[in-house]
Amino acid sequence: MNPSTKAMQPALFDQTNAAAPAKSTRKPRRNTNKAVEEFGLKAPSQMGKNYVLDTNVLLHDPGCLERFKENHICILVDVLAELDKFKSEQSERGANARRVHRRLTEIFSTAAIVTRGVATQGGGTIRLVIYDPISCPDNSEQLKQFYRIFPDRERVDHRILAACFLLQQYNPDGQVALVTKDINLQLKARAVSIECQDYLNDKVDAREVSNYEVRRVEVDASELHRFASSGELAMEEDRYEGVSINEYVLLCSGEKQTIPARLQFDGKFVRLNIPEVLKIPDGQTLKPLNLGQRCLIDALLNPDISLVTCYGHAGTGKTLVAVAAGLHEMFNDSSAKSVGEFRLWKFSKCMK
Repeated sequence: MNPSTKAMQPALFDQTNAAAPAKSTRKPRRNTNKAVEEFGLKAPSQMGKNYVLDTNVLLHDPGCLERFKENHICILVDVLAELDKFKSEQSERGANARRVHRRLTEIFSTAAIVTRGVATQGGGTIRLVIYDPISCPDNSEQLKQFYRIFPDRERVDHRILAACFLLQQYNPDGQVALVTKDINLQLKARAVSIECQDYLNDKVDAREVSNYEVRRVEVDASELHRFASSGELAMEEDRYEGVSINEYVLLCSGEKQTIPARLQFDGKFVRLNIPEVLKIPDGQTLKPLNLGQRCLIDALLNPDISLVTCYGHAGTGKTLVAVAAGLHEMFNDSSAKSVGEFRLWKFSKCMK
């Protein structure tokens, strides 16, 4: 997470412009400093940033609790209540909710007070935050102005935004950011100048895969000839350092002699095993036109590879090749007919 530019405080929340508060006839409130400490409103240290996580981020990626490095993670008790609604579901969302609960229980198992923060492996902390505006009199006027815009005080989204204001008040040296995948909540946060970020840790930056060149591994002429004859080649690991399992490479001997290969789990390079054409009954046959399509077909038709990912520009044949490979296997491989529909769906889905 990269901190974005600090937003300016809007005039609406400028305390210098607010009217002087009227004298209150209420009973004395809880000591503010004690409330701040008990409710987790102040970070254990002013180093790092306070990230307030929305429920959808935890449901989207239960492992996100480990991804904020030296910063402070804030989990509102309102978010825990929302998670509780999903944990009984027999779905991926329910499984993620249960996983988050287990992980939080594990993290806080040794903590005497969960609102004071527990150290994380990345050098930051994680703590629970309780939102209770009555216990924070210094913020009452600011919160009244906030609720004029968002009057529904029981709505979890509004309680999260209000908690962000309290965190900003008690962490003047540390930045506060709301992390959510809810577009509507993002817009609300920006409307009142609360820094807001989408959770992007699970997305691949196009710059990371912008190089479409197949990696080249140098071999001598005899090794290349042996590979062409036997279909496999073993070599020392330092000669193909950085090559991942099932990655496709070009074995090269000089500039012009090259053969495509795939690295197996046992450390051997193997030759591509693909038909000359993909045969589709009552349809046209499909022949791979370039090295990328050949590698893709080899991966799709390999029963030992359960998941295939492919990245490329629109119009390069990713979906076409995936569907054709599924149909070819279903109609031409008797062992695949029983699972043909599933594999076809899998191929098409993975290549989107």
